[in-house]
Amino acid sequence: MTVTPTRVEYREPLPHRGEAVPRDVNGNALPEVTIETITPAEAAEYLARNDNIRKLRPSVVDRYASDMADAHWHVGTSVIGFDENGNLRCGQHRLTACVEADAPFTTIVSRGLTQEAIDNDDQGLKRSTADVLRAKGEIATQALAAVIASSWRWDIGQVLGTTPMTQSQTAEYLAENPGIRDATSASQNLSPGPLGARISAVGPFIYRIRQIDPDRAEQFIRSLHTGADLPENDPVLRLRQYYLAKRSSQYGRPSRTHELALLVKAWNASIAGRPVKALRWGRGTSGQEEFPLLNGPNGRPWPFPEVRAALTRKLAEARDLAEQEDE
Repeated sequence: MTVTPTRVEYREPLPHRGEAVPRDVNGNALPEVTIETITPAEAAEYLARNDNIRKLRPSVVDRYASDMADAHWHVGTSVIGFDENGNLRCGQHRLTACVEADAPFTTIVSRGLTQEAIDNDDQGLKRSTADVLRAKGEIATQALAAVIASSWRWDIGQVLGTTPMTQSQTAEYLAENPGIRDATSASQNLSPGPLGARISAVGPFIYRIRQIDPDRAEQFIRSLHTGADLPENDPVLRLRQYYLAKRSSQYGRPSRTHELALLVKAWNASIAGRPVKALRWGRGTSGQEEFPLLNGPNGRPWPFPEVRAALTRKLAEARDLAEQEDE
């Protein structure tokens, strides 16, 4: 049956209308449930009566707003909930996102919730990206979710950040980049394994180098895994030695970004046939080193999205500087 979303006028909770209060099998009062399309103006009105004890998380609001603005929001199991006094008790992130995105969204609305019902809902366990991928029939979903998120941030020029993805963005990215499944599988041979590589670093790396040169990529991965027949100062050998040293170090593993930068540096040296004595990335005497770009066989950066993002950022910075000088 198809339900057409409608806007329902707010009414006083059932007990105040003099009507018989419907109850569940345990005798608890049932809320009034509707499907409504909420506009940004209505969302702002509801937020004015916000009585939610949870702290507002801007990152969650941004994710929801992105889906709403892109028309990717779907009616799900979550509700916008009001208590018996008409105060907002559930849905502040979605309503705030509606205002931020300046876009209406359709949702289930529950009015007349008792405190007991609200407390019961707060015990729920959030569905993770891995759970969603598993429901779609994917395998090794925790690893796959980590690789997708890291690869996506690399694409948008935020390889150093931790910007989260929405579920819709995850599904869309996987549909557009199906090869990331095989890259995730290949990365699992290096993690935990003898090297202890991070899947969120080596997975996106493998996915990219396979696009640059599939044959060299497989040789690189195999040599890193086995360490067989690698001459002194070979960049893959140096990378392998780095992993082994860090695995046994009392200071623990390097960060994802640091590991990813060394993977890129080792690849660039390997594809150029350049020996290296050591692989380093980080803060030097001249400040923080920029994150390296993956090179192709010609020694130039391969035109992945992050290259375009970096160029766009530099052009924007130059434009801003020019405008400041004109002022």
